[in-house]
Amino acid sequence: EDTSILLTSYQAILKIEPRLENVLEHINEDPTRLDHFIKKIEDAMNGARTDNTSSLKPAILKYILNNPDANLDPKVPETGTKASRAFRHPVFARHLCPIKKLTIFDRDPE
Repeated sequence: EDTSILLTSYQAILKIEPRLENVLEHINEDPTRLDHFIKKIEDAMNGARTDNTSSLKPAILKYILNNPDANLDPKVPETGTKASRAFRHPVFARHLCPIKKLTIFDRDPE
């Protein structure tokens, strides 16, 4: 069953990127090429992650609040350093807190 799932996944990937089969055959001819291939995949993943994160930054207040139109107490300074936001702000700190630690955080946000 595991093999069937893997084969189905592989075939789905080939539909998206049919050149992958040739790349894998090329790697199979010389297994030392695998490290280069993995590095390229990792670089692409990291670049995509950076792009996604960068696009979130301007709208983060809207995403993090239950009600984007609500006023934060205390207010988040629109200018200044990151030190005045994130973990130092109680609303953001709670959202950044691991779920397992929320009870402790709620008792003492400091």
